[in-house]
Amino acid sequence: MGRLMGLYVDRTLNWEDIPWIKSVAGDLPIVLKGIQTAADAKLAVEYGAQGIVLSNHGGRSLDTYASTNRDIGENI
Repeated sequence: MGRLMGLYVDRTLNWEDIPWIKSVAGDLPIVLKGIQTAADAKLAVEYGAQGIVLSNHGGRSLDTYASTNRDIGENI
C-alpha cells in the first residue's frame, strides 16, 4: 500500500515552492503536515508556513517507523 500511495507524491516539491503556494492560496494559511524534525519545523517557518502538524502520515503501520510521540519532544 505504501508504494501505491507513494505514486501520488510529487517528488519535485521542495521548500522553495512554499512562497508560490502562498501566492496562489490568497488569504488561506499554509500549514504543513508531516514535519518530523526541529530542523524541518524551522525551515517551514523560514519559507513562510503559518503552521505545522507533527505527523508520520500513518507510518506507524510499519513496525520499524518511529511514532509521532517520539518527535514531539524535539519540536516543542
